[in-house]
Amino acid sequence: MLDIDTDDGTALTLRRLVEEEACDLSGEDFAHFMDHLYERITTFLDSNEVSENLGALRAIDELIDVTISENASKVAKFSNYMRATFETKRDPEILVLASKVLGHLARSGDAMTADEVERQVKAALE
Repeated sequence: MLDIDTDDGTALTLRRLVEEEACDLSGEDFAHFMDHLYERITTFLDSNEVSENLGALRAIDELIDVTISENASKVAKFSNYMRATFETKRDPEILVLASKVLGHLARSGDAMTADEVERQVKAALE
């Protein structure tokens, strides 16, 4: 079972695991692996525990630069996670980290990524 902890070392380990699984698993198996990972991130972001929210955000931050076959889908999921975080969370520590992650997401990609992040920021500010 995938576990997302609250520290940066765990997030880096998660990134390495995803990179390894991308090489080792078939397309269908890797898609299943990523679906499970996205479910865990969602669970941690939906939690009322600040430490779990921060762990999910650190995981997202580490996974932004991992290139996978469904990169556009990953970017859309991550920008939706960020939108939901800004809409529902009020803890300053969460919002500061979420802002950094959103900036990383915006810088990481192409014009489509920047457009997606901009769309999500506008929606969150409305």
